[in-house]
Amino acid sequence: MLERWDYFPTAHFSYRIKKTNQLMASYTKRISRPRGWMFEPFITWMDAYNARKGNPDLKPEYIDNFETGFQTSLFKGFLSLDVYYRITHNEIERVNTLYQDSAFLHTFENVGKSFALGSEISYNKNIFPFWNINPMIDFYNYKLKGKLFDEKFSKESFNWNLRFNTSFILTRTMRVQLIARYHSPSVSAQGDHAEFYTIDFAVQKTFFERKLVLNLQVRDIFQTSKREFKTEGYGYTYNQVFKRKSPVLVLTLTYNFNNYKSEKKIKREEMEMEGEFEF
Repeated sequence: MLERWDYFPTAHFSYRIKKTNQLMASYTKRISRPRGWMFEPFITWMDAYNARKGNPDLKPEYIDNFETGFQTSLFKGFLSLDVYYRITHNEIERVNTLYQDSAFLHTFENVGKSFALGSEISYNKNIFPFWNINPMIDFYNYKLKGKLFDEKFSKESFNWNLRFNTSFILTRTMRVQLIARYHSPSVSAQGDHAEFYTIDFAVQKTFFERKLVLNLQVRDIFQTSKREFKTEGYGYTYNQVFKRKSPVLVLTLTYNFNNYKSEKKIKREEMEMEGEFEF
C-alpha cells in the first residue's frame, strides 16, 4: 500500500482582447492512478501462449501540464488553438517477457518519464441551426525515456490524432451525434503501437421538459477499434492484436431532480486512452 501526502497546484490566467479574442495560460498537476486489475498479483492464463499478471508495486502517474491558448471567432464559428507541454512521471506501460517456452507473460511497469510537446486546434461551427460540426487535430512530438529490465532506453516519435464530432437536432427533444476518431502510430518502451480509428453514434431523447433523458450509444460501429502492439526482447519479436466484440450498445436513462445539471469534465489523456482493453 502506498501512503503519502501529495499536493496538486493549479494556476489559470486569461486576457480578453476585444469581445471575440482571448489569450489563456495555465499550469496543472494531476494524478492518474492504475486501474484495479493492474494490481492483481496472481497469474491468469488467457490462452496456451499468453498469461497476464498485475504489479502490486505500481505507482500512480503524476502529470505536469503547461498550456497556453488563443480563442477567437472565425467565419461565424469558434476557433481554439492550444500549445502544450506535458511531462508524465512514473509512466505506466504494458511489458512482455518470455515465461515458459513459447508462452509470454504480460504485466505492467513504471518505465520512466514521457514528454509531449504539441498543439491542438479545434473549430466549432453551426452550419445550420440544426447542424453543428466540431473537428479537432492534435499533433505532438512524443519522447519516452527510462529504464526497463535494468537497461536504459530512449524512444521518440511524432504523433497526431484526429476527432470529428457532428450533431443534428431532429426535433426540440431529440438529437443525434456521430464521432469519428483516429490515432496515429506511436512508440512504446518495448516497441511501438499501430494506428487505429473508430466511429461512434449516439441518440438522445428528452421527456417531461428535459427532466428525463434517454441516451443510446453505439460504439465502434464498423468494428475497427483494435489495438496492435509490436514488442521486441532478447531473441524474439512479438506482435499482439487485441480486439473487443463490437459494436457495443449502451443505453442509459437519467432523471434530473430540481433542474440539476452535472458538471462536464473533459481530460485530454482520457481521450488518448479511450477504449483501452483489459488483456
